[in-house]
Amino acid sequence: MIAVCLLALAGAVIAWLGRGWFFFHDEWGLIFYRRQGGLDTFLAPIHGHLFAGVIAIYRVLFATVGLRHYGAYRGVEIALHLTCAALLYLYVRRRGLHPVLSLSVLALFLFLGSTYEVVFWLASAGFVIPMIAMLAILLVWDTGVRGSNAITAVLASVALGSYGLGVAVVVGLGVCALGLGRSLRRLAALGIPLAAWVIWFVTLRPHLLPSAALRQIPAASPTGDVGKLGLHGSHISQLPTWVIHAAVGALAGFSGQTSWVGVGVALALAGAALLGWAHKRRALDWRATGLGVAMLSFWVLTGVARVQKSSPSASRYVYPAAVLLLLLLAECVRDVKPRIPVLAIVTAAVALALCVNIDQLHVQGTTMAASSAREKAVLAQLESCRGKLFPFAVPDPKLGLGVTAGPYWAATAALGNPVPPAPPDRDALCPTPSP
Repeated sequence: MIAVCLLALAGAVIAWLGRGWFFFHDEWGLIFYRRQGGLDTFLAPIHGHLFAGVIAIYRVLFATVGLRHYGAYRGVEIALHLTCAALLYLYVRRRGLHPVLSLSVLALFLFLGSTYEVVFWLASAGFVIPMIAMLAILLVWDTGVRGSNAITAVLASVALGSYGLGVAVVVGLGVCALGLGRSLRRLAALGIPLAAWVIWFVTLRPHLLPSAALRQIPAASPTGDVGKLGLHGSHISQLPTWVIHAAVGALAGFSGQTSWVGVGVALALAGAALLGWAHKRRALDWRATGLGVAMLSFWVLTGVARVQKSSPSASRYVYPAAVLLLLLLAECVRDVKPRIPVLAIVTAAVALALCVNIDQLHVQGTTMAASSAREKAVLAQLESCRGKLFPFAVPDPKLGLGVTAGPYWAATAALGNPVPPAPPDRDALCPTPSP
């Protein structure tokens, strides 16, 4: 009952604190180039990643609520986050984690402020869906559900089809399967979807583009929102540093601030001591190894592709790392019965962390609300200037919206306008009508 109340409370808090969020950047790419089309629309990469699962969610929302109700998009992301949290709680309880510690894990993850980008923004669903698939597969294996191999294959396909994170998930699960019995069948259930992904990556990814009809709209990008993967051998030397910073940032993220390096280092040392203690008491098995492999694989693969483009402690990277770190924690202390003073210390520490994390969610929600207000004003003016601008006009380039006039007008004509036009008396701000 307490867990259910925490889930409901988290959903309400996240919905309230993120109420100012709005369509932004990567979402406009999905709106402009993925709102229609056949198989190519789903299989064409986005920055080198297979994004079909997330595109499918957006296509359903495009068909049902269009662009007029952004709350529906946020509601889906909140539901995904709550699902991931619920599965995490069910899993750690099943692994024998003490009830108080299990609730602490749930509460900390639900309100993890350092992952604000994921919990507030549906475009980051690719970092949630693979973790949901991983947790579901582990639970299916543990419960011995009939047809578990078929379920595993389907969930692995969903993970791989939603983001590159799915590769790390499947690799980690493969290591787990080696020590869980019936490994050949389970490895096949994981290996077949992974082989299909490799075929896509090598043969289809370099050539596929989204709908030609949408790319031919005036001022649209000839390649849509495909982007570049960014693999460069010269960056490999920076990979160890990237992985270390990613690990420290993820650990510091439990305090709500990935920039608190001292906290990250302290938690890393404490984690190393905990792993040593768990190894001494023989609590670690193939499953713990698989979780560690999944985490390291994620950091390495992300670093290879993004070492020059993103911070290793970016909010979206903290989310899957947090899940894997909490799972490893559960493996280290499973079946342990801590004394009351220990539980009291843990509860106090989690309560303090929650205060900082919720404040971080509030800060990020407020910051994005202000940015979204400016974005809405710009888009309102763009709509009022329909037909009075060149299609390739970019409204307020400093905001970095990823919006160009021609594709925007075409999208709003098809899916509805997310903001009302500016008042008529502001038409004077429009330049001379385009020829």
